[in-house]
Amino acid sequence: MNYLDAAISYFPFEPSLWHLKVELYYRLMKEYFNNEEYDKAKDYLLKGLSVIDEAKNVNKWNMNPFVFNDNTIKLLQTMRYMLDNWNTDGIFDVNNIIHYSMFDLDINMDGIPDQWKMDDDLKSNITNNGELSIKTADWSYIYTQYPINLEKGKTYRIEVLVETPVSSISYYITGITQKSLSFINDKNKYFVEFTVEKEQNEEGNLIRIYVKDDCIVKNVLIKEITN
Repeated sequence: MNYLDAAISYFPFEPSLWHLKVELYYRLMKEYFNNEEYDKAKDYLLKGLSVIDEAKNVNKWNMNPFVFNDNTIKLLQTMRYMLDNWNTDGIFDVNNIIHYSMFDLDINMDGIPDQWKMDDDLKSNITNNGELSIKTADWSYIYTQYPINLEKGKTYRIEVLVETPVSSISYYITGITQKSLSFINDKNKYFVEFTVEKEQNEEGNLIRIYVKDDCIVKNVLIKEITN
């Protein structure tokens, strides 16, 4: 780790070095977790997530702030999911998690979560609770920053959790749906389950979530259904 920290000090704006640091903590966390040494596993999990603030602080001195690459974000979202579900049965689903939103992940400090992009007509900000506040005059959408690989023949579930129910919310997946489709509503949770019938795009699938009302999005989760 000392060698890696030294390399980062020389090249602080190089995303691949930050990935190596996150990956090292992830591997140590995984090893201890699989060996049922949970206290040590959680310690490395927290150290891995602390890299987010380290990178953000470095970016304060960067005229062209970088963002983590796709593989780094996948590791971080896995660790955040594990932390949020550490003492629940949900942790056993960790290997099925395809996407777990971290709306407070914004190391380039542009006010937009690094996992997402925004429609130009949508105004958003990240709340102090790490949630996404959306203001819109009409239909607008957020969409995934990096493609998500959804494989033919597999079943997936998308869940969107908002602070209070909204009048309408829908989703669109490139290469899978022909148009935007409505979620099933369960109070302030909106969800859908679907089986992929087509071969995935070579570039993967982008997911859009359309909203019509001002709202606070607490979380977006995408997971594979294996049972």
